[in-house]
Amino acid sequence: PKIDDGSALFDHLAEQSIPMLGTFKSQELSNMLWAYAHLGASHSDLFQEAGDAIDSIDRLGLFTGQALSNIVWSYATMKERHSKLFLKVANYVLSLANLDKFRAQTLSNIVWAYASVDFTHPLLFKRVADYIVSLEDLSEFRAQHLSNIPWAYATVKESYPKLFEKIAE
Repeated sequence: PKIDDGSALFDHLAEQSIPMLGTFKSQELSNMLWAYAHLGASHSDLFQEAGDAIDSIDRLGLFTGQALSNIVWSYATMKERHSKLFLKVANYVLSLANLDKFRAQTLSNIVWAYASVDFTHPLLFKRVADYIVSLEDLSEFRAQHLSNIPWAYATVKESYPKLFEKIAE
């Protein structure tokens, strides 16, 4: 049998998944979107419908920080801009008492994703910057995180000198 690039399989999987998205658990949604993005399997209808499904969820508390990061990373990687989804995730992050459940890569991926789809949300960027500045040290941050974060802030034209000073330390 002929084996192609898998696009027919991914199209079929998306078409079967779309009607069931409302039954997916948070991790299942995150993993599916991440897999499509990681493999470069484009399916705009799937991303649109998944974004709508996530937007319709009352509280995003069922999603881990990693899952939310993977979701917005997936949209940015696939150049899919779902404004309601990005707004919902930003507002959820802003509603949290603290960002302790967000790891370095999670924070880096979130601001990278927002900048990559040119979704400016100054309060989100301020919250992330203030949190990073408040950390005792940045030992959890790898070089890629420490380069992606200032890139994201520069891309959306958000300037936080204290954040840049902290990264430069």
